[in-house]
Amino acid sequence: MNNSIISAQALAAALITFGSLADESCAALSAVGDIAFTSWTSDSGNPGGENFSFIALADIGVNQSIFFDDEEWDSSTGFGGSTSEGVIQWQNTEGSIISAGTIITLSSASSNDSTNPSSNFGTITEPDTGFNLASIDGMFAYLGSVRNPTTFLAGIGDADSSSGLTSLTGTELSLGLTALDTDGAVSIEYSGPRSGLVEFPDYLSLINDASNWSTNSTLTNLPVGGFNTNSFTVIPEPSSAFLLGLGTIGLAYRRRR
Repeated sequence: MNNSIISAQALAAALITFGSLADESCAALSAVGDIAFTSWTSDSGNPGGENFSFIALADIGVNQSIFFDDEEWDSSTGFGGSTSEGVIQWQNTEGSIISAGTIITLSSASSNDSTNPSSNFGTITEPDTGFNLASIDGMFAYLGSVRNPTTFLAGIGDADSSSGLTSLTGTELSLGLTALDTDGAVSIEYSGPRSGLVEFPDYLSLINDASNWSTNSTLTNLPVGGFNTNSFTVIPEPSSAFLLGLGTIGLAYRRRR
């Protein structure tokens, strides 16, 4: 009977390991709301004045890219392709998964800035030059390729400006849930809760509620100022593999008795 217990314990451990490996192999952004913006600085007249950050609400796979586009969107024609707008490509080049809850910062994110763009994780390139954020601007984050989104992840900007979030039709984004109306603000950051919820997507409605944002003028003075990079956390729940393992061990113990 002791062998049965040992076998059950080994099976439980194997199930837990398999579950972890499966989670790692499948980790990747894939759906609307898998990220959310957590800061926005659109002071294009100030060197170092165009910075933003976002939270990963799902794991980001190794080498996965996100495109940030400040062009206006039209459901009929897509992105207009204006030569005055640009695209930033951020890529996870860390060599490992970036876990959900992590804040990723993009500093000096503009073609007009004398300082090269930088990030606390991954690397930044500008495949379409002209990226430049203004107070009445808008920005979309998406998967796919330059000006060819396959999945919109998040949006941020002035919802009342023709240069901002002009239209969300066809993006599956919605104001107050997966897109934030900045209402012409220049330097703001999410200041709401970062803990206490059960799942990371539960934070979406909090993050995209403008009442949970506040002015942070230091964002326009990076690297003197800085982002709030405190990670978001969730209330831990037992994994299904762990629960199955406990059940297997319990069954073996009952058989022994």
